[in-house]
Amino acid sequence: VEGLRLGRKVIGVDINPLATFITRMEAIDADLGEIEIAFEQVEAACREKIEELYLTICPKCGESVPADWFEWSKVYETPEHGIRAVIADCKKVSAGQYLATDDHHKEKFSPLQGKRLDDVIIAIHVNCPRCQEKSTFAPSEADIRLAAKWAQDYDGVVRSEGLQIPHEAIPDMNMVRENALFKRGITHFRDLFTKRNLIANGRLKKVIVNGGFEDEIRDFLGLAFSGSLRFTNNMVFRNEAWRGDKPLEWAKPAYWIPELSMETNVWLHFHDRLRPIRAAKKFSKNEIKPSASHTTTASLLAGASPEENHFAIITGSSDDLPLPDASVDAVITDPPYGGNVQYLELSDFWVVWLHEWIDVDGVTDKSREAITTRHRGFEGAKGLTHYRSMLHDVFKECQRVLKPHRWMVMTFHNKEFKVWNAIHLAAHDAGFRLAEHDGMIYQPAIKLYEHTISTRRSGSMLGDFILSFQKVERQPGFRQIEHAE
Repeated sequence: VEGLRLGRKVIGVDINPLATFITRMEAIDADLGEIEIAFEQVEAACREKIEELYLTICPKCGESVPADWFEWSKVYETPEHGIRAVIADCKKVSAGQYLATDDHHKEKFSPLQGKRLDDVIIAIHVNCPRCQEKSTFAPSEADIRLAAKWAQDYDGVVRSEGLQIPHEAIPDMNMVRENALFKRGITHFRDLFTKRNLIANGRLKKVIVNGGFEDEIRDFLGLAFSGSLRFTNNMVFRNEAWRGDKPLEWAKPAYWIPELSMETNVWLHFHDRLRPIRAAKKFSKNEIKPSASHTTTASLLAGASPEENHFAIITGSSDDLPLPDASVDAVITDPPYGGNVQYLELSDFWVVWLHEWIDVDGVTDKSREAITTRHRGFEGAKGLTHYRSMLHDVFKECQRVLKPHRWMVMTFHNKEFKVWNAIHLAAHDAGFRLAEHDGMIYQPAIKLYEHTISTRRSGSMLGDFILSFQKVERQPGFRQIEHAE
């Protein structure tokens, strides 16, 4: 996007198909009027069928209206005394430890040690469209029965309506082990949603896919749908001190299921995605002139007219680029920071819902992803050797396609010396030299990112470094150190 703002010919490359899908939607031009009409058509086709799933009674005006969200609590039977422990009613005594009580016993327990019972609704929130009042209240018997009905009818509804619900199992990988999903009985991506929200998302997707929309418009609707998935799963929770009555979505870069989770209204979140898409495309219309067109790398390299502002996107590993030698003026990249984020593993959450938009069969292939994993005991585990090797292969390919003496610039963020060492050695061995002046510039953290759960953890690093490497034909006689205390 920044390259197109500068009027450059740009080629984007990423191994992650979700990343390339999002980037293409950011860069292409769009008819905002047609997008808004398409949203209205989707609303007419499925809003009522989604909102019927969440009906409750507004305590202010007594009308039947769709709820904004339902808050659910995990429930366990404690291992020693068999206490039925509703987590919302238990006292948290430490990380992962709760105190449960009944008329006869008190027991400190860990949820992973207890027997899992059915979750219970503990609160409902309504922003009433009739009386315009907000309310948060305890569920009635009718609310409990409605939730149970949709859970009970789930299989029949999916079958009779032909809903496309992801069937893929969650691979036994880094994030699964770290957060013990399997121990909680969560083995498939659909297990990360309530049955009610699976039905709602399935109904919404069916209308988008089968609505007869032009390809580009359907892509924007798919982008909005994918964005709403972030807010409609069981990893959403409430933090009143932070967000008030608004749900807090995906607070950690992991598959993490809170003990108190939010079941949110799917239609509300899909509808809310229109606003940022509208704002983003207005911004790009103003900033990218003339409007950008998506083309192939061959057409781009053949010399598309500079007035036409073309770009190309490649979904694949950067260690094998379909580009001639010495054809590129600059490489700007942002490699994974060691094991900070397991990008492909987390992206599978969206990919399994987006097969009509993303050309992936099942889950993504992670074999060539340049990361490290925290755990070693599973197929596909990666250490520093893999990380350095993949980076070297990528940097070597960048060196090949760069014109002589041109630059590869990247941002990087990690507090472990061994990870820094791996990236510098990989660049050195691939034929790059770190610039002597301003080769490493500190970029302070974006203020909005300084207070996330990840950055608030003790010892977390704020900000990034911008590293500038120049292509060289021959390296100096010295070599960077292999190891330091």
